[in-house]
Amino acid sequence: MNALPICALLAGLALLIAYPQAYAVVMSVSGLVMLWIVGWDNCKAMKR
Repeated sequence: MNALPICALLAGLALLIAYPQAYAVVMSVSGLVMLWIVGWDNCKAMKR
């Protein structure tokens, strides 16, 4: 059960060490996704 998050974390660390620019891209994309999700939730709340 707990093996998957640990593997993902290790893979993320390896990626950070190997490809810092790829890590920056992933972080910016995930940030945009988070903003989009928050905006979508606010939009649905407004329509109610």
